[in-house]
Amino acid sequence: MKIRPSYYIYFWFINSLMALGTGIIMGYVAFLVFSSMFKVEYDGIVINIFIIFITTICFIFVSQFFLLSFFWGKRRGEFEYAFLEKSAKSKKLSSDLSSRLKEIDQEMKYCDDKLVYSKLEEAIKMYPENFEVQFKYAISCERIGLAENAIAVYETALKLIPETFKALNVYVNNQIHRVKTKGPSIFDAMPGLKYLLR
Repeated sequence: MKIRPSYYIYFWFINSLMALGTGIIMGYVAFLVFSSMFKVEYDGIVINIFIIFITTICFIFVSQFFLLSFFWGKRRGEFEYAFLEKSAKSKKLSSDLSSRLKEIDQEMKYCDDKLVYSKLEEAIKMYPENFEVQFKYAISCERIGLAENAIAVYETALKLIPETFKALNVYVNNQIHRVKTKGPSIFDAMPGLKYLLR
């Protein structure tokens, strides 16, 4: 399995758009701070537009370097994870799996960890060969303090990673090492893509 070129474009476009929006908001905030600190008097909106424009350009510029690290840098494993997650949630693979994973994601954010654990136990019986289900199950094991189970499930997930996804392989191995040396974490072990759109 390889990451489709269209996913690179999608990932880049959607996150660049998000950087643009953030830049506009932060530019407006910067203008408000600038005008209140220096008691700026102005007749039009030229200063406002200039500050918003400069801040937006800075956000977009920085986001491009950040996004490149997902494609070819140290965050490559997170990008590969995002692709597998999106693939698992697509209805092309299985509409039942897709709806289960979406429901589990919501519950991982807002619900009881034991409830998530039991739902993932059901999902793992139905989809034992799915990386996403195994990985989320390992996370749920960690959250309820089952270190040995988490390690075993991470190792199972490791075997399900496509050969071409080498960075994700390294990421999952790091999770196994972390749980073995530091114990289970109550924090999310999923790659740091919470603030990126996938």
